[in-house]
Amino acid sequence: MFGINGMKTKKLLLFFLLCSGYYSVSFAQQYQITIHTVDAENNQLADASININQKKIKADSLGNAVIFLKAGNYFFTVTSVNHYPFTAN
Repeated sequence: MFGINGMKTKKLLLFFLLCSGYYSVSFAQQYQITIHTVDAENNQLADASININQKKIKADSLGNAVIFLKAGNYFFTVTSVNHYPFTAN
């Protein structure tokens, strides 16, 4: 029997609250962001490092990288050998 003040009700409510939080986080919509890294002359920056939202990713040999992020504004930094770091929002 499930009573208002009974232990079974409290356990069931706690289980429901934990599951509700889990599902709301797991279904948050994310977007695929493709980043193309180039220098001042528009040459591809192969293997550039990109820091965004506390994640570090690396561009491929063509200067491209992909990351999935929730909607929002993010600061990012791009670094590459023999180039000054670039930071923007």
